[in-house]
Amino acid sequence: MKRSSTRAARSSKRPGFTLLELLVVIGLILFMMTVLVMTIGNAIGSAKENATRATLLKIDGLLQQRIDAFYTNLEQAAKRGEIAADAEGRTRIGKSFASYLSNNALIDLPSNLRPMLVRKYRFRLAFPQTGDSSGTLEADSPGLVLPGKAFAGNLPDKYESSEYLYYMLVQSDFFGVPPVDDGEFSSTEVGDLDNDGRPEFLDAWGNPLRFYRWSTRIIRPRGLSFAPDQTVTQLLVGGVPASPTASGDTSPLTLDPDDQLSAFGRMQLSRNNDPAQIAADFERAFHTLQSYHCPLVISAGRDGKLGLLEPYDRSGTYGYLGQPEANVPGTPAYVLMLDRVSDNITTRNVKTR
Repeated sequence: MKRSSTRAARSSKRPGFTLLELLVVIGLILFMMTVLVMTIGNAIGSAKENATRATLLKIDGLLQQRIDAFYTNLEQAAKRGEIAADAEGRTRIGKSFASYLSNNALIDLPSNLRPMLVRKYRFRLAFPQTGDSSGTLEADSPGLVLPGKAFAGNLPDKYESSEYLYYMLVQSDFFGVPPVDDGEFSSTEVGDLDNDGRPEFLDAWGNPLRFYRWSTRIIRPRGLSFAPDQTVTQLLVGGVPASPTASGDTSPLTLDPDDQLSAFGRMQLSRNNDPAQIAADFERAFHTLQSYHCPLVISAGRDGKLGLLEPYDRSGTYGYLGQPEANVPGTPAYVLMLDRVSDNITTRNVKTR
């Protein structure tokens, strides 16, 4: 009996886990759970990034088809003498063009530069991003049929440019390029978040894509008087050439694809009247002078923060040209803007990342 009692006493003294050991085990479990959650979160984030890239590549291909068709039509129109007639105000588009120039204080232009601006004006009409550029004009040229009535009363908001883009690609015959079938895009790529009956393209996070027809303020956020911003351009456009090192060399980012010789920019800026005002008038009517530009479709990325002003913004802050939220390098606001745009996915950087 005494021997049995001794064994029981020894058994009751067998050591258990100390408080420190329990805390260590709990800490390890929490660490492993944190790593697991982060891994799953990153995997989901990567999957959404890949899905958004796929959507943007699809949109880019369809948009490029329509851009090519537009320029083919434009060259045919030039051969028929329509561009010259537009420039002289002898056509329906020409009369609208003349009125547009007058409204933007650009009426006093040499006749040899008007055809170039007619081309820009037609491009502006053919690729609307806001209601101000669509109007209700029914063009003389086949294919240039604008969604004026379809978008009557549409509100200027973050959904608008994406709604116009959807209309161009899915709901309209564009210079002989037929609309794509609705089934080309899944239910996660298209929605109507603002419930206005006009679908818009979405990224994989469920946010509307934005469409910028001329993205010159991404290239030159501080306008004509300052050099292009290589950092912002590289993030959103990609494939940016290095700044010229030799004196007298011209940066490709300062060349307008429609005016490679900068004839308009040099002519306007050398005139006796206020060159800054001329540059501002041109930017209000079209885009930043002496700047590279390309149509750009943008997803705000994983954080949902665009870092740019909205495409509908024509309040004098150049949102319609892709103006970043801050444009002075080295300032806290600029650093914050870079953080916001760093995860943006575009139809241009998707090809270089």
